[in-house]
Amino acid sequence: MGITDVFGDQANLSGLAEEKNLTVSEVVHQATLDVNEVGVYAGAITRIRLYPEPLIYGAIPEMKFNRPFMVIITERNAENLLFIGKIVNPII
Repeated sequence: MGITDVFGDQANLSGLAEEKNLTVSEVVHQATLDVNEVGVYAGAITRIRLYPEPLIYGAIPEMKFNRPFMVIITERNAENLLFIGKIVNPII
């Protein structure tokens, strides 16, 4: 995609956290496509690891998912729907 500046010393990620010299150390993207007689399901997730790791939110709470649930991810400022999903069996 041509995005290279975030991986080096020239990165300017000051809008993400207060830490100076923040760079991206890893980007992992995973996509799935399930096709069956009922229809098509597409999903994607991208994980970005920053270095040094910022302490933006403080302690991370422990969450246990032990029953089916829905997940909706929206863009905070524009309130655009980015992703919606249904987790039927979170135990597996």
